[in-house]
Amino acid sequence: TFFFLDYEGFREIQKNLVFSTIPTLEQRQGILTAAVRDPLTGTTYAAGTAIPMTNFARKVLNELPAPNVPGVVNSNYRELVPNRGYNDKFNIKLDHKFSDRLSVFTRVSHRKANNFEGPNIPGPSGSNQNGIINILNQQLVGGATYVFANASALDVRLGISRIEAGKKPPLTGGPSVRELYGITGLPEDRTITGGLTTQTINGYSQLGRQATNPQFQNPFNVNPRVNYSFTLGKHSLKTGYEYLAVNTDVQDTNPLMGLDTYAGQFSRPAGAPANALLYNLADFMFGARSQYEFADLLVVNLRRRLHYAYLQDDFKVNQKLTLNLGVRYEFATPYYEAQNRQSNYDPKTNSIIRAKNGSLYDRALVDPDYNNWAPRLGFAYNILDKTVVRGGYGIGYVHFNRIGSADVLATNFPQIT
Repeated sequence: TFFFLDYEGFREIQKNLVFSTIPTLEQRQGILTAAVRDPLTGTTYAAGTAIPMTNFARKVLNELPAPNVPGVVNSNYRELVPNRGYNDKFNIKLDHKFSDRLSVFTRVSHRKANNFEGPNIPGPSGSNQNGIINILNQQLVGGATYVFANASALDVRLGISRIEAGKKPPLTGGPSVRELYGITGLPEDRTITGGLTTQTINGYSQLGRQATNPQFQNPFNVNPRVNYSFTLGKHSLKTGYEYLAVNTDVQDTNPLMGLDTYAGQFSRPAGAPANALLYNLADFMFGARSQYEFADLLVVNLRRRLHYAYLQDDFKVNQKLTLNLGVRYEFATPYYEAQNRQSNYDPKTNSIIRAKNGSLYDRALVDPDYNNWAPRLGFAYNILDKTVVRGGYGIGYVHFNRIGSADVLATNFPQIT
């Protein structure tokens, strides 16, 4: 019996110098360097005249730190942004040999990461960052190898893994937007409330919480496999089958607390030259946003099933030449959702199609690919006693190619509105 135990801890604390662009103290009083027009009332305010602003805008601006880089308009605030990474992991492995023919092993692995990425601008109105990042990885693996009397061998393994990985804003769980700013109609759920909604004033650094925060992906995988090795004359053969069940809970819709954008320069008087820093800030003060985004909170349960089978032959042709021949077949279902909460747009009919019970296509809304044959060929040729030439060719397939939420059909309308 062999027993193995290890632990590794990692602690990293660092600060990065980051520059941001925020309104000046004079601008926060509503005093601007050019005339502006209130797009809601039509009133024009001369340069240097304090313009009225919404209570929301006044509170947001007052809760910003003062610029600390003198003599500049852009990048007028600098901050040593704190970042912290705490990681702990351990492994426990046990190998046992029952006889010359039978051996088994088991392994337990655990990793936990608690990281923090601080905001570029501190305070209640501070700019967005990932904030609190929590990752939990746990794995249980077991396997057995049995050698038969004819020198063939059977290898069986099972892996089970669980991951809980996500991020949330630093002020998560705090007061809602209604409690902080008196704005109604936004979620009161304490799992997502806390902090200022995302404010994008074109020309300035983004204020408020990160628009894509919070989010998480929690996959649970079951992965059995079996391999059988044997010899036939000059042929050393190996064949096997592997199955992978992937069940992933995903929350990847945003912005859950809203996103305001001010990029229209609606406060620019007729004939005045464009000035993003001035007129978009005035739009913010007047409450004249150019775009608003909001998404529903939805946790979907994505499912995927993968099958792999192969046959491999190491053929010793003669003393100098050995060939490696093989073929592999792979089939991976497209993602489908446990409750059929998926949809897609059909340009031919100009309509939304929704997942339903039935065939794999009916549930996934993606045609499954059954043609993933992967042949491979290799050789080793002994030219001289100490010189060997090797070569090979093979085809492989990638079944996981996710970029953001680009392939998550559950985030489409009408699940998300």
